Amino acid sequence: MKLFFSLILITCLSASVFAQERISWSSKYDKSIQKAILTANLANGWHIYSQSTDEAVGPISTQFELEKNELLIVKSPMLEPTPINAYDPIFEGNVKYFEKQVIFEQKISARETTEAKYTITYMICNEEMCLPPVDEIINLTITK
Repeated sequence: MKLFFSLILITCLSASVFAQERISWSSKYDKSIQKAILTANLANGWHIYSQSTDEAVGPISTQFELEKNELLIVKSPMLEPTPINAYDPIFEGNVKYFEKQVIFEQKISARETTEAKYTITYMICNEEMCLPPVDEIINLTITK
C-alpha cells in the first residue's frame, strides 16, 4: 500500500515538474494604472484554457484565487483577452484557450504596500495529451 501511494506521489510530482517546463508565469504590478499583470508564456504547441471554458466539455478552466488581505482593494475580476474558440478532438467539443502567451489583468490597489498572493489553477494541453491540473502560487508586491 505504501508503495502504491509512493508511486502516485512520484507520478504527480513528475507531471508538475513537466508542466513547469511547458509554461512559465511572470507577474508585475503597474502602479500607474493600478493593475496586477500575470503573464503565462507557453512552449510551442501547448495551450492553456480560458477562465470561461466550459468544464462540462472536459478541460479545467484557468482559475485565480486571491488570498484574503485586508490591505487590498480589488476593483475588478481577473480579465483576459479574447480566447481562441475552437473544436477540440480530444474533448470532442468547443473549448476556449490561449497559445504562446496570455496576459491576465486585475485592477487592484492597496491601502499600504503589501503582498498579493494568487493561487492559479490551470491545465495545459497539446494536440496529443493534457497534463493534470496544477496549482501555481504567485506573490506580487502591491505598492501604495
